[in-house]
Amino acid sequence: MRHSILDIPLDSTSCAAVADKIQSWLDDTNQRQIATINPEFLMEAQTNESFKKVLQNTALNTIDGFGIQLMAKLIDGVTLKRCPGIDLLQTIFATPPTELRVYLLGGREGVARLAAKKIKQRYPRVEIIGYSAGFANINNISLQEYNHVITEISESRPNLLLVGYNAPFAQIFINDWLPNLPTVKVAIGIGGSLDFLADTVPRAPLLFRRIGLEWLWRLLNQPRRIGRIYRAVIKFPTEYFKKAKAKDRQLNNDR
Repeated sequence: MRHSILDIPLDSTSCAAVADKIQSWLDDTNQRQIATINPEFLMEAQTNESFKKVLQNTALNTIDGFGIQLMAKLIDGVTLKRCPGIDLLQTIFATPPTELRVYLLGGREGVARLAAKKIKQRYPRVEIIGYSAGFANINNISLQEYNHVITEISESRPNLLLVGYNAPFAQIFINDWLPNLPTVKVAIGIGGSLDFLADTVPRAPLLFRRIGLEWLWRLLNQPRRIGRIYRAVIKFPTEYFKKAKAKDRQLNNDR
């Protein structure tokens, strides 16, 4: 089921269903991008038109944030399924498609290498054919740097590209450069999931995840995230509620 929030289409689907889609897409001739959407994405898209257009044209937007699920239920009366990025990756790796060739891009220096090592230990059937920290500074990248990274990925010939940069850079990077990587059939922006895979950042305990308080766990462990948490926990519900009320008023006026 597809449901739109703040003009961004969201796909209510399980991680197992997404993994099945990826398996079929790897054998296709088309290239596809998957985005794992949290409230910060939705807020960024309200002021970043380029980012909004990318999210409106991805093949699939899974629901990462619990806040999206909660607000959709409270305001729209819709029950949405979540598939956080790290859960999706673990699902893919647990039962990897035949001929899965993965490239890991991004993260802090050494994180992609460590993540590759951990993945091979936990999921021996997964083939990690390359990894790189990529760009030194995503806010100041030269064309030479872009060409170097694209060439390195292209020569590895992956069919699944995992981009470990934060939004909106990861999604816009994939949108702009995927055509230059013909062997890549599916690309996913995975944000900080490389840190989870590398065990450099602990994930919230299962109880926190189940009751939707993973954001609180991360705030307690990473206080510097306070700005991002504020956007997700305070600004997003406020904006969503405001837009929903405006839509209701418009419908009433049109009757």
